Amino acid sequence: MSEIIRAMDPERIKRIMDEASKYASEFEKLLEKIDYASPETKKLWHEIYNAANEERAHAIMLFADVCTHILGSDAGHTLYGKLAATYLERMSKANDQLLKLAELVEASSAVENDIDAEALYEEIDK
Repeated sequence: MSEIIRAMDPERIKRIMDEASKYASEFEKLLEKIDYASPETKKLWHEIYNAANEERAHAIMLFADVCTHILGSDAGHTLYGKLAATYLERMSKANDQLLKLAELVEASSAVENDIDAEALYEEIDK
């Protein structure tokens, strides 16, 4: 936590955003390996991932900035405590979105794996 709560200098902001971009790139590579989802579904999953990942990165930066005003200051807790809680809530919601996305991808995989090709061909022949 102490690493997060540092001054948000431009270099740190760039590093956080670069990390978010790296994760998005890794997720895109993962999506390319998935053959059971349509291109449209993959695109939607990618957009969901990017939005949640960027939202989390922005909330981390804002939270860290607010914490620099809170730490060591009794008045800071009064002035910025609610704002810090809001940023933590935004991070939590972004994390929840990423978990739900993972569940969607997994559920989609399970549905694809449950399809019996032989039964499908027999049904088509009827």
